[in-house]
Amino acid sequence: MGEALIMTAIGLAVAVPAVMGYNWLIRRNKAVQEELGNFTSDLHALLVGGARVPQAAPAPAAAPAKK
Repeated sequence: MGEALIMTAIGLAVAVPAVMGYNWLIRRNKAVQEELGNFTSDLHALLVGGARVPQAAPAPAAAPAKK
């Protein structure tokens, strides 16, 4: 009985980080896929209709601290 509990604990110690890593990769891949879909949509609009997609303004740089 004790061996079964030890093997179960070892299995959980391996499975939990594996599932967490898998979920992180899936989330990252979905974000990249969404960015790629947006890019291809913008590119298609530019090539087909010549329409330019407005770009978001870049965030202002932090001003250096005054002494």
